Amino acid sequence: MDLSAFVSNCRVYTAEQSTIELLPKNQAAVYAFYDLFNFPSTTLIDSIDQFKTKHARRITLRTDKLPSMVSLQLRGCADRFRGQGRKLCQTLRVADAQEIRNEFLFLSFLNEPLYIGKTEDLRTRFSAHHDSGFLLKMKAEYQRSPDEFLFFAFFCRPEHARLLESVLIQIINPPFCDQKT
Repeated sequence: MDLSAFVSNCRVYTAEQSTIELLPKNQAAVYAFYDLFNFPSTTLIDSIDQFKTKHARRITLRTDKLPSMVSLQLRGCADRFRGQGRKLCQTLRVADAQEIRNEFLFLSFLNEPLYIGKTEDLRTRFSAHHDSGFLLKMKAEYQRSPDEFLFFAFFCRPEHARLLESVLIQIINPPFCDQKT
């Protein structure tokens, strides 16, 4: 099944405040915030290693001796950047480093989403996240700037947005969504 037609309904942005001018008004969407894979081309290996050990993924530990609803969730991974990926970065031509950097920026949406939401007005909702939502919380509680996040939007019919959001939240369980259904 070819799902490529849906790509035309997607937009990917950085979450910095200036992005608001790029967003359409009165457009319904399901959206998500992701950690931005912003690895400077001049310090690619060190930046990947720093990201990996601090934000890279969630680790869930479960044991059969506890009820299945109990789990321990941590972000980041103690394992350092290594293996084939590191070797390929070490042999990367300087001329290709900027292109690789930009490709990582775009591919940030392949990461685990940190927050999922829906809206009938993407521009207004994005602004609200800066004023009182996810991005404000990241600044206030985690000392992380909005330019550390990627904003992915899938434009859809308004009557589909709530259903899509609810199912995605329940399946993915993003760590910064208070809503769970």
